[in-house]
Amino acid sequence: LLDVWVKYKLSKVFKYDYDLDAWLVKWIERDKKERALCFTTQVEYTPRGYLVLWVDPSIRIRYSLADYINDKLEEMGIKYTIQEIGKDKKLREDPVIVRALEQILEIITGEFAIGEGKSVNLIIFTKEGDKVVTKGRVESVIPSWTDQHPLKPSRQDLLSRKKQQLITDFLEEAERMTLYEYITKRRMKKKRKYHPEYPVIKARTKRRSLDFTPSDILIQYREKRLTMSPKKRYNYFEKIVKKIMSSILVDFSFLSEPVKLVHKLPSEFKLKRSRWKNWRLGVKDNSGIRPLPMLREGGKPLGGPLQIHLVYVVPDLGRKEVESLISDRNELIKRKFTEHNLGEIVGYSIKFYEWIEQNVERTRENIRRTLIKALKETSNLPEGVITFPVVVGPNYKGRYYEDVKREASRLGKHSQIILWNNFVDMNDETAATLACDIYVETLIQENIHRLEELDGLVWRLANPADGKGETIYIGFDYSRDREDRVSGAFAMLCDSYGRLISVRHTSLISDYITEEAARDIFVYALEKACKYAEKKSLKKPKRIVLYRDGPLRPLERTNIVRGFKRSLKALELNEKVMCLDLVEIIKRHSKRMYSRYKGEITNPWFGEYVVMPALSNFHDGRALVSSTFVDFKKIKEGELDYTVKPIEIRFTSYSSRKSNIEKIVDEYLALTALNFWSPLRRSKLCLPLILAHNLANLTRIGVQPRLPE
Repeated sequence: LLDVWVKYKLSKVFKYDYDLDAWLVKWIERDKKERALCFTTQVEYTPRGYLVLWVDPSIRIRYSLADYINDKLEEMGIKYTIQEIGKDKKLREDPVIVRALEQILEIITGEFAIGEGKSVNLIIFTKEGDKVVTKGRVESVIPSWTDQHPLKPSRQDLLSRKKQQLITDFLEEAERMTLYEYITKRRMKKKRKYHPEYPVIKARTKRRSLDFTPSDILIQYREKRLTMSPKKRYNYFEKIVKKIMSSILVDFSFLSEPVKLVHKLPSEFKLKRSRWKNWRLGVKDNSGIRPLPMLREGGKPLGGPLQIHLVYVVPDLGRKEVESLISDRNELIKRKFTEHNLGEIVGYSIKFYEWIEQNVERTRENIRRTLIKALKETSNLPEGVITFPVVVGPNYKGRYYEDVKREASRLGKHSQIILWNNFVDMNDETAATLACDIYVETLIQENIHRLEELDGLVWRLANPADGKGETIYIGFDYSRDREDRVSGAFAMLCDSYGRLISVRHTSLISDYITEEAARDIFVYALEKACKYAEKKSLKKPKRIVLYRDGPLRPLERTNIVRGFKRSLKALELNEKVMCLDLVEIIKRHSKRMYSRYKGEITNPWFGEYVVMPALSNFHDGRALVSSTFVDFKKIKEGELDYTVKPIEIRFTSYSSRKSNIEKIVDEYLALTALNFWSPLRRSKLCLPLILAHNLANLTRIGVQPRLPE
């Protein structure tokens, strides 16, 4: 109700632009790409009766999938737009244009329809011509023009009919109506001419799947990042807030007189700093305790050195030139491998595939066959030398990505994919990241069935995250396939030092955790953790922290708690001894944090967080946490032009020994130090969530990852 009331009040001051999916403040530029200053909002009600309105300014551009296609056509040297091609039959049959559109189809599929598909805004017109924008997800891309596929009317079309008795007739008519006829009728109100577009986009709304034209799919502008420095964003924020404060009154009927909004933080919000406020968190490797980033300072990975033979699957763009390039880039990766004490790249081999720009399907099949042949040929390497494939793909992320992951996994291998342009332009930082990525993936590949025997992958925490060493952490995430079915759910276990214990695949028939699934997860986790503690001579676990990527539904929370209690009974454990903390990690919101550095508005320091008021019926604690490291050297040099987005942590305790938000934040920030995939950055997500998320992503594209026995 508060949200509806605030939107009503804001509509008196600002216009909500559905194409931009935000409140419009002003247009900055009106040209081919219309840039606009907008803001999104989020409303909260605090226990002491404050109405809190979060305001997040941003720069947005009107941009549809048709605009994206037209930009790609221009890059390929085609001087016509997709609409101009659609209205001219000769252009539609031109071989050069046909080949360009086939390549664009592959690019769109790779960009928007891989796995569960990208979230987009969908424009729907009622039969009377009224425009409605709703959210949806791209399911598939159909290689056909939009005058050939039937489209049923949306629910809005049906509800907009004044004479309800005609709905049945309308449905029967729609069964025979082509997409071209439907679009022509629905756009008559604006008297806009319609010409067929390519391709047809199948997208799922909340209710069902529908076909759309590229012009009716609104996406984020993709040419460059529309970033703003903290100072610039904060200045926009202040201007927007002053306008809201001067124009909106809180005038609920139970108030004796209207109340104005003020730009002031309620006393219920408290700024704090984590005990990990120094981002150079102490971690331990084989050379002793070292601060992050340890790999730049002579650290030795706990997994030990590896001997790796790299297999490069590369496009045949002139063998001598490509062989010379591979030799240079391999030498760079090899040097980084040695610098970071990861082991040795003992050798490499090159397998060429034919990259046919005019035939993406042939290119895709060539990559798949070459990869399979390459992995089978390198199976006779000396003992102790491990094969790892690096696929240098075309300059687009197409469906070949799925093929590479699927075929490599089927042959028991992890893999790395890098686009051709990125490989050609590789610098020291990219090479270091690639070297770490290859090392970690190879280490997991070779030790998947004995993770608990390792003292850590690359490093571990020098001190337990909980301060006592009595907690196990579970990261949970699930994925959906293109038909919107749950395709895979994973629970990743690690101990208080960030050492991996095991991973559990959970069967879900719906998109929430059932009581039975929760019971199975906790039984498995407690059994594994107890055996692990006994084997490592550690304390037996007395507490479980379950991290969920995204908010938990009330039913999910109830199911998890019941499943936890059932697991304790099944294992005959004392409910008074075992504790459960449910922690929700929220990344999508309209909240920001700012700090001051030498009098200037900057991004917050790593480890700074704001304790926010929590309604006791929903959570035991909430905090807005800055878990991103900001390089203040770049701030001094004026190179930093983006504003970091904090994560929101919500937690609920289910035990007699309740945790507090300070402890939950400290633990989470400690576990973000376990980003083994890069020597230069730390992740927003903690290790259990990263791995659960990665496994769930693989199942989205049909890859069945190898799991511990």
